[in-house]
Amino acid sequence: MKSLLEKIATTIDTHQLLLSGDIVVLGISGGPDSLCMLHALRQLAGHYSVTLHVAHLNHGIRGQEADEDARFVQELCASWGVPCTVERADVPALAQARRLAIEEAARQARYAFLGSLA
Repeated sequence: MKSLLEKIATTIDTHQLLLSGDIVVLGISGGPDSLCMLHALRQLAGHYSVTLHVAHLNHGIRGQEADEDARFVQELCASWGVPCTVERADVPALAQARRLAIEEAARQARYAFLGSLA
């Protein structure tokens, strides 16, 4: 049975997702799914000769809990030697100004943030 890393590597190879020299921007929330992605790609980065860059957006919705997530992501990246950019957005104000559902405003803010780093 293949390990998770082997399955990820097979998918990367099959779909030619990474090229040597790429800078891979990873949107990391601090939750288990994105941390698993970061952990796996950190282990595979050398094999593919890519550089990782973590992006974390505090949406300004969850108060102190979100601030703690941002701090955790920054500290983890620092300990792993992975460059990290953290920004804060006022998603509730964006939602109100654009008359959007909070989820859509958060998505737009996140895409704009990630696009600015790509």
